[in-house]
Parts: sequence; structure tokens; C-alpha cells
Amino acid sequence: MKLEVSRIRFLAGAVGVLILLSSFLGCKPQATATLRDAPPMVIAATVSNAASTALVLPALVAPATRFRLGFRASGVLSRVAKDAGAQVKRGELLAELDSTSAASQLRAAKAQQQAAGRNAQRIFLLASQGALPRTTEEQAQVELEAANSGLAIAVDAINANRLVAPASGVLFQRLAHEGEAVLAGQPIVILDDTENLIFVTSTSAGDVARVRIGQRVHLSSELYAANFDTRVESVAAAPDQATGMYDVKLRGAEASVPKLRPGLVLTAHFDEASGARETSIPASAVVRRGENDFVYVIADDGKLFRLNERRVVVDTLGDRDQIYVRSGLNPDERVVAEGGRFLTNGLIVRVDETRPL
Repeated sequence: MKLEVSRIRFLAGAVGVLILLSSFLGCKPQATATLRDAPPMVIAATVSNAASTALVLPALVAPATRFRLGFRASGVLSRVAKDAGAQVKRGELLAELDSTSAASQLRAAKAQQQAAGRNAQRIFLLASQGALPRTTEEQAQVELEAANSGLAIAVDAINANRLVAPASGVLFQRLAHEGEAVLAGQPIVILDDTENLIFVTSTSAGDVARVRIGQRVHLSSELYAANFDTRVESVAAAPDQATGMYDVKLRGAEASVPKLRPGLVLTAHFDEASGARETSIPASAVVRRGENDFVYVIADDGKLFRLNERRVVVDTLGDRDQIYVRSGLNPDERVVAEGGRFLTNGLIVRVDETRPL
């Protein structure tokens, strides 16, 4: 709907000035006010829906999680099982360290645990027959538990030298090669989780008001045979400093989503029915006093018009001249387009449409 607007103008004249001054001093206009007595104002015409065209944006397929994977131990890298771009399954081996020393420690721990077990079994038998004191039995129990702990530590050391995939996905990048000495926690590979995909897009300041958390978004692509629905999961609170765009994250695809890889681009059609449609007014109509934004709504009273203060929830600037309002105004209402900071609630005004907006 195209806005039909007209501009507020104060006509110079003693009568208008005196009436404005009297309003600031708390003098209420008389019920017998005439058209000649009312200060001439121009009001903005119909408040209208701003979203007249569908919001369509490109959406990038992205992993819900990007893992930077490293070993829990330091050592020399003996093998990287997968290269960048490879598909991997949860639990699949990605890389391993040289385990010569760890394997030796594991064999020694096993032998010690087996010996401690045999010794404890013999002592327990003799103690049950009264041939050995109770302290000897307790000592054998302690040695067996220590041997079991040593074996568990040796097994964990072997596992720490193996790097496995925490989720199914695509190996995004390989960061080290065989023969390199690596530290504990140092990233060796980067894995994109493809079990849970998200879809990322961005919108301008003028359109971000048309995007709502929970809003339905239809994603499609003829090239990738994609045709399914998602929902808006999050909208950035501030624009990106480099691009000035607001990032939007989509998630919650249907079960029939085809197998997609991170990096593919789909077309996102935002459902305007599930997202709030904004009302549009001139930016100059909004008056800010304290922490409240409001406009003066014109109540039709024959040839005279009376101002009614209406608080509004301002969403975002669409451009330099237009502003979107989330709530507080209804279609077909008319608001003061300029000069609202000079007005008071209940003031009677008349229309001057000699200068169209």
C-alpha cells in the first residue's frame, strides 16, 4: 500500500504562537474552539503495512558445530587417516600418535595386574583357612587395586593416542602431517558436523523487522533437489560491522531434507503470514521523551482534529525517511508527521495540505 502523506507546518502568526504558548503553560483549549482558532498542522495520512513484497534471501548450508579436534596427549603424529573433504562416521578413526612407548607400558601393566591377581587369589585362600593374618590379606587387596588402576591408566594412554570422530560429518581441514610432533590439545583436523545442519542468511536493516524468531522459512533448490521448511532460530541483535547486515540462523528442517553438504546455497522464502507485518510511518513522526517513543494520532472531530498521544514500539529504520512500528498503531489511522515535540496531548489542530510530503 502506498502511503498518502502530507507534512505538518506551523504558520507564522500571532494567533498560532499564542495558542501554542498557552498549551505549554497548561491552558486547555476551550470546547468552543473554532477552525480559525486552531493552529494549522499538516498530518500524515494512512498508516500502512510496509511489507508488500515477499522476502527472499540466499541461505548458506552450514554445520551446526565445527569441531577443532586434537589429541589428549603429546607425541609424534604417525598417521592421519582422512584428508580434507572426506566423509566420516561417528567413532571413525581420524588420526593417531606413535604408540610404541604407550604399548610397552600397557604390556607391563597387564603383566603386573595378572601377577597381582594371582597373588591375591592365593593369599585370600590361605587367609580363609586361617594360615595368614588379616593384614596380609588386606595388603594383597591393596596391591590388586593398584595393579587394576595401573592397567586402566595404560589403556587410557593408548586411547589418548587415537583421535576419533565425535559425530558424522565432513573433514573440513587437515592441520598436521605424519612425523610432526604435536602438543596435547593442538588441533589436528577440523570436522564439520553434518548430523545437525543449520542455514545461515543475512538481511538489511530495512528488512530485519520482517524476520521473527519462530517464523517459517521455505528452503528450495532445483540444483540440489531441496524443498523443505525450517524456522528462524535467531536474529542478530546488531549488524555485522563489516557488511552492515543482520545475520539470521535457520534450523529445524523436516525429516525429508535431502543430504546436503556445508557450503551449498539455497533460496530462502520467508513466510510473511507467520511473521508480523510492520506498519510504516514517516521517521519524523516519532517523538522520544524519556525512554518512550510515541506519536500524535489525529482524532477526527468534524473540521477540527484533536491530538491523542499513542505510545508505539519502534522496530527499525527502513531508510532515512521511513520507520517501521511493531505495535501501537492501526491501519487507516493518521499521525502528525512533523513537529510533534512542540505539541501537547489534547490540542486541537487543523489540516494544511498545501505542501505535500
